[in-house]
Amino acid sequence: MFKLEEDEKIKHSIRRHSFVMFKPANVAFLMVLAPLVLYGLYQAIPIPEDFSERIAMEGQIGFLMVFFYSLWLLFVLAYIFIEWTTYYLDVWHITNKRIIDVEQIGIFHRDTKSLRFERIQDITVEVKGIIATFLNFGDVHVQTAGATREIIIYQVRKPYKLKKMITVAIDESSERFYKEHSKRMRESGIPNPPASDGT
Repeated sequence: MFKLEEDEKIKHSIRRHSFVMFKPANVAFLMVLAPLVLYGLYQAIPIPEDFSERIAMEGQIGFLMVFFYSLWLLFVLAYIFIEWTTYYLDVWHITNKRIIDVEQIGIFHRDTKSLRFERIQDITVEVKGIIATFLNFGDVHVQTAGATREIIIYQVRKPYKLKKMITVAIDESSERFYKEHSKRMRESGIPNPPASDGT
């Protein structure tokens, strides 16, 4: 878990677009449906003339089917729980000083990193595909100056609005830093540099 610095406040918290859960939901639906389809195909097999043994085994087969299908449903629920937990706990916080990236990896592992505004050099937006364009979500890449490290805000809604939000936060941070720096210089008795007269 991350800790905020002194006089640091969270201004925005961003999560991925809810559409990212569409694929896991479809996978889970197919996983639930597949055993029922297979059982239906089994029931559709023509019964031979001598079917006394099959009738005797129907009770045992039905019990085993219910037992293993129940285990299968528990597995599907665990899959959905992990996907939802990862989606919900993946979050990016924009404070008045930095961007904090909290990435949930599985159930028991969480990775946290941060990027201070003064180190940010470039912000780019990447929107892939028709669906992302139509639903207005994409990736926002925040890169540092002269370094390979970056923070990628994945599949976020309204990525261009988020880019503008980060840019405004950077400008506010720079302005606040300049004011505080000027104030410290005055309190220390150091005069501000004279204004240029254009010569």
